[in-house]
This record gives sequence, structure tokens and C-alpha cells, in this order.
Amino acid sequence: DLFYKFLKFAMPLVFYWLEPSPPVRAVNLIIHALDLPVEYKVVDLYKKEHLTPEYLKMNPLHTVPLIDDNGFILWESRAIMTYLVSKYGKEDSLYPQDLQKRAIVDQRLHYSNDVFYAVRELTQGIAFYEKPPTSELLGKIEEAQENIEKLLIGQTFIAGDTLTVAD
Repeated sequence: DLFYKFLKFAMPLVFYWLEPSPPVRAVNLIIHALDLPVEYKVVDLYKKEHLTPEYLKMNPLHTVPLIDDNGFILWESRAIMTYLVSKYGKEDSLYPQDLQKRAIVDQRLHYSNDVFYAVRELTQGIAFYEKPPTSELLGKIEEAQENIEKLLIGQTFIAGDTLTVAD
């Protein structure tokens, strides 16, 4: 298809990232799945590069990931993933056009917020504060894992039988 051939020669997507971040890695997987040309720009949080005036102008919440798609700035991993698939996907398996299927993908995608924050609280507490996990926090993570296992009953992926952005 001519559009995808042209895309290879167009300005690459600029991807502001920090590899250890799970949301960043999720966006990077989508970039690779779509085979997009990309220019990676590391944002070193330890050097406070996310707090520079230039970065804050693009993202007042000073988070990664962030993309610059030919002047269109977007941050928040889930928004980035759905945007990229909607704009550059050759077909809609990663983010279905069918509204009911898409609603399930969105539901599971947003459910991951609850899981992510519990896991982040655990890992950051250990990694940065040498804080042992509480039984309450471990219980939240165990409950989240059980819920994910329930969602997978009878299907291969979190939102059905095909890989989507929710996975």
C-alpha cells in the first residue's frame, strides 16, 4: 500500500522514552508491531530531564512516554497506543473498529491501571525506599492476578482471541 511505503520515508515519529518503564515498553511494542520509523529520545529522570522547560511545555505532567508525530504531541501510554494503531495500523486487530469489541479492549486497557499501580507501589517501594511490601499490598496484587486469570477463561488474550493493545 502506497501510504505505508511513503511512511518509511516520512519524518519519523519522535518517541521520548525511558526503557525500564512498563508503559514505555508497551508503547515501544506497538511501534515495533506497526513497523513505524522512529527517533528515540531518552528522557533521563535521574538527571531531571523531564522537568526541563522544553519538556514541560510538551507535557506539563512531566511523564514518559511521549510522542511527537510531526508536531502532534501526545503523552499517556494508553492514549499513545490507541492513537498509533488507529492512525498507522494496516488492519484493526490490535484495536478493533467494531464498537463492542473496542469497548471490551478499552475496558481491559483501563482495568490495567488498577493492576499497574499496585505493582508499581510494590516495586518502587522495594527499589527506591527499601520498603518491604505490606500484606495489604500483596493481597491487592494477588487479587489482581486472580481477576486477570478469570478474564482469560475461555480465551487466549485479555480481550478475546486475538492480541490487542490491552495485552
